[in-house]
Amino acid sequence: MPVKKSEFAFLSSNGKNTVRGVKYMPEDPKAVVVISHGMVEHLGRYDDFNTYLAENSYAAYIHTHIGHLGSTKFKEDLGYFAPKDGYKYVARDIKRTVERAKKENPGLKVILLGHSMGSFYARVYPSVYPGSIDGLIISGTGGPNDAAAAGLNLVKAMIRVRGDRYRSERVKNMMFGAYLKRIKDPRTPQDWISRDTEIVDRYVNDPGCTFSFTLGGYRDLLEIMILSNSKETYEKTARDLPILIFSGSEDPVGDYGMGVMEVFSTYKKHGFRNVNMKIYPGGRHEMLNEINRSEVYRDVLAWLNGNFSEVK
Repeated sequence: MPVKKSEFAFLSSNGKNTVRGVKYMPEDPKAVVVISHGMVEHLGRYDDFNTYLAENSYAAYIHTHIGHLGSTKFKEDLGYFAPKDGYKYVARDIKRTVERAKKENPGLKVILLGHSMGSFYARVYPSVYPGSIDGLIISGTGGPNDAAAAGLNLVKAMIRVRGDRYRSERVKNMMFGAYLKRIKDPRTPQDWISRDTEIVDRYVNDPGCTFSFTLGGYRDLLEIMILSNSKETYEKTARDLPILIFSGSEDPVGDYGMGVMEVFSTYKKHGFRNVNMKIYPGGRHEMLNEINRSEVYRDVLAWLNGNFSEVK
């Protein structure tokens, strides 16, 4: 099936950045998938997956978040969102892409897919903008973390001393230092993202994936993580929203499956009626970039077809 790929851009909700995006359009789409990417990456890393969606009759829209290469002009702004409430600007920009997808595809259902950092935004999104999406796909997410609140307090204290643009190796190590603990003889510091060595090597040599977050960026990350796991977020999300959750059993972000299962269980406890979960044995953080990604692609497509293929 022919796929038409084109770029789009819009002014960020922060009023400063030009956000860059790409859409993948099949001839007769069944529905639209909007992608919210992860921390320290960019839209280009989803090209293969988005092409697959479009080849199978699902339009795909993705933009690179502010604070990331492509939607941020200056090097010093990488890993930085705003002086205050930066996570809200990221969420509002996701809304702008969702609104674009709806306007350009009238009558079609819109599904939001969030990976890693983007998964926390995706989980909060339907509680803040009720009725604006018709389905939710959650990749590489994490459950409640008792250390998150303490980490947020530490980051805020450091900001008062160092400023919100300071890049702290201490905080970076606090957030990611243990992510290799279950990998025997890792080749690179990023081996936790995938078992595919080519994917990992591409990542470590990509300037859009090698910068460090600022203290302000970590503050915003921790705030959205905490909010995504809050009782308020679950209670304000529509119970009939179709939800797919997937992760690797060796993903440290999801506490090796335990945190992911807790997210699934919490949705069920709150009365959500259409929630599915799959944890792939041996899979690491980026299941869309894992050695068995073709299986993951097929599973996502099957879920989409099961929920949206007949809906126009």
